Amino acid sequence: MTFKRLLNKRVASTLPRRGIPMAIGRRGAGAAGWQSELAKLKEQLFEISPKTPYYDFEHEQRPISREKRFQWIPETPLMQVHWAYIIAITNHGYLLIHQQGAHERILYEQLQKAIFGKPIATQQSLFPVSIELQPADALLLTELLPDMLQLGYQVEPFGHNSFIIHGTPADVDSGNEQKAIEHILEHYKNFNAEVKFSRREKLIRTLAWQQSIKAGRNLSEKEMRSLVEQLFLCTTPNTTPGGKPTYVEYSIEQLQRTFG
Repeated sequence: MTFKRLLNKRVASTLPRRGIPMAIGRRGAGAAGWQSELAKLKEQLFEISPKTPYYDFEHEQRPISREKRFQWIPETPLMQVHWAYIIAITNHGYLLIHQQGAHERILYEQLQKAIFGKPIATQQSLFPVSIELQPADALLLTELLPDMLQLGYQVEPFGHNSFIIHGTPADVDSGNEQKAIEHILEHYKNFNAEVKFSRREKLIRTLAWQQSIKAGRNLSEKEMRSLVEQLFLCTTPNTTPGGKPTYVEYSIEQLQRTFG
């Protein structure tokens, strides 16, 4: 099946199952004709059932207008683009979601809750790994150990700048424990000295970046749906911890202007 046929099939699956005028593209159809049919198509596309669940992007408590707000429609299919972005249909257009940025936001808020509440579960290593660090890194890791334990890293000092890794969070692959610790320390040290984050805040941001899904990873429909659902349960879903956008909104009106 060609890409064009696959795309048409996906779009068709999101439309109401009733007759849709197909005058667009007919011979002899003038500008007024196709514009009229486009208006009818738009009306049918956004005729959403009252039972359709919505995710309010800004989580406001006051009543919202469905006509003026972008809201993701979970019952529509998702599509990954260049193994880095996810397209999600909304009631007024679509979203282009940055998969790594979105995952960073999700992890950041989860880690914030863990650091002040219930610790993240630790996956115990069958064969504990020992690592030896430079004196400065060993001192830094020693300072971070209490908070790292709360976030799922069970690391014990072993003397002479050495440590034993007894366990890590479940999303750290077995055999990569040493690299994970080294990457945490390296990224932690690279924070701009002018930014006055607390030690704990730097650690949370470091772990959110390190554990996030990077560009280049192919996601299944189930993984994409889980990512988007979790993103819009966040307190601040529209930005990464560093302030970059997690998604960009595109309206049907923008598309119409683009194509004249």
